[in-house]
Amino acid sequence: MIFARNLVLITTWFLLLLSGGHCLFAAKGAFPQQQDQVEITITSNDDAIIYVDGAVKGTSSWSGMVSVGRHKIRVEKENYFSREYEIVTVRGRELKIDLMLTPKSGTIDIVTDPPQAMISINGRMYGFSPRTISDLPYGEYTVTVEKPEYSRVVRRVVINDVKPVKLELSLYSGREVLLKTIPQGASVFLEGELLGTTPLTIWLKYGTHLIKFEKDDLSLAENVVVSQSGKKSFEYSLRVSNDPFDNQMVFVKGGTFRMGDSFGDGNREEKPVHQVTVSDFYIGKYEVTQAQWVAIMGSNPSHFAGCDNCPVERVSWLDVHEFLAKVNELTGKSYRLPTEAEWEYAARGGQESRGFRYAGRNNINFVAWYSGNSGNKTHPVGQMEPNELGIYDMSGNVWEWTFDWFDFYTDTPTPTENPSGPENGDFRIVRGGSWYGYIGGSRVACRGSDDPSNKRSYIGFRVAHPADDK
Repeated sequence: MIFARNLVLITTWFLLLLSGGHCLFAAKGAFPQQQDQVEITITSNDDAIIYVDGAVKGTSSWSGMVSVGRHKIRVEKENYFSREYEIVTVRGRELKIDLMLTPKSGTIDIVTDPPQAMISINGRMYGFSPRTISDLPYGEYTVTVEKPEYSRVVRRVVINDVKPVKLELSLYSGREVLLKTIPQGASVFLEGELLGTTPLTIWLKYGTHLIKFEKDDLSLAENVVVSQSGKKSFEYSLRVSNDPFDNQMVFVKGGTFRMGDSFGDGNREEKPVHQVTVSDFYIGKYEVTQAQWVAIMGSNPSHFAGCDNCPVERVSWLDVHEFLAKVNELTGKSYRLPTEAEWEYAARGGQESRGFRYAGRNNINFVAWYSGNSGNKTHPVGQMEPNELGIYDMSGNVWEWTFDWFDFYTDTPTPTENPSGPENGDFRIVRGGSWYGYIGGSRVACRGSDDPSNKRSYIGFRVAHPADDK
């Protein structure tokens, strides 16, 4: 009995020793085996695959438990440099790991014939050719090169680690077109040179060409627009007409618009922005050309004379009204200068407006001849892209006289209807910017002014007439 009791005491003492002095009363099998674990969080790029010790754990980011000790982390994503990282986890310490990947990138070398073509990649502008564009992440890109008076070229390219990308692109400057007339057999003239008789197949540069057709007492002067995706065949009906603007007037559906500096970076005279309502009217598709002026006035006052289809310039506001009086007497119509409100409404695109800074685009190089691309001279009308209404050169080439005297804007609670400026003043409004002007002058909201008797090599005009005068 004494021995048994001593054995129990010895056993109890031994168990207390093993338990660190704490009594053990649990039954056998009641203790689950436990491992020390630590929570880790791994963050990387979107859709990057996260590996821990070779096993896929997730994409983009992952949080989970790992055992205490050493682990290998790897993050991968297509077209990115992968990363590996070894960690040592310590009991009781959470770990956050940021493994952002760097994209693999390459370059595109672009050379064009002719040079100085505007380059855009996926819609973003990159300047003019020739040009090397670096640090483009691997992937597919749409490269577009454009130059006024030349074709647009579009290429799809892939940047990867196989080989460098080099584009050598030729921009074509024109195409063959077929000119037909009713009746046929009409003489065809371009800038005073006889080209042949209709039907006539000729090669013409991209752009707008003033073509004259004559047969007996029938004639027609027509601007033929040649473009990469445009018509290849043109047919015109000759008639007895003395109207220099036949088939060149664009109908503008009236409406209400916000006139003035809608971008918030204009000059004082463009503010405040105010609502204006204009009625239906017609406006010239092109600026009045030297050939049209000569046909009515008999002489050419232009500084840049010798280009029939270039805008007439060095004509004062007073000269223009003498011209209009003669045209109206000849045609029985009511041609006039557009009011300033009509001009801006048409330049903005009327009811088709997409809110562009310039007439037809936010990038001036596609719609306007200005000091940055004009070569210090005027250019034939209609060579740049038109605006939303199909009207050309409302930005750049030459400033355009409007009817109004200059005055500062005022705002009213209700839209002003068909404003035509104050009854008198010192200066008449000009609009649109010119070959000589800085880029800001070609904005649709920009206002210029000049003495109505002045003649400038950078001021011309376009005509308008009421909607009921057809």
